[in-house]
Amino acid sequence: MKNRILIHAPNLSTPGGKQTYFTSLLDHFESDISFFFYGVQGKKESKFGVISRLFSDYIKFYRMLRKNDYSLVHLNPSLNMKSFFRDSIFALLCRLTNTKMTVFWHGWQWAFEKKTVRKFIFWFKITFGKADSMI
Repeated sequence: MKNRILIHAPNLSTPGGKQTYFTSLLDHFESDISFFFYGVQGKKESKFGVISRLFSDYIKFYRMLRKNDYSLVHLNPSLNMKSFFRDSIFALLCRLTNTKMTVFWHGWQWAFEKKTVRKFIFWFKITFGKADSMI
């Protein structure tokens, strides 16, 4: 049985470190890989547009998890305020659907780590802290 893996990432056609990383690996995957692209996909957004798109992304992601039988979801947050809270909802959705997840930390802000330990540790524990593995 082949593994089905869902990778949560920004659109690979936009510039960035995560995109370059996954683009370089595409020819080396042996599992059945699907991508869930989050974010603006290269467009400008109003503040209302950001909120609307976030809810839309969460709904689409949840539906993908419910519709497909993924062996694993690969989340790619950075430890900064924006990514932490945005991507923690995706981690929570994995947990709510009993989908295994790996969290691959691609960036780290030491000041935000301290704030997380002081103020957000409970949220971390019920979201990213439930990951089956971390890199």
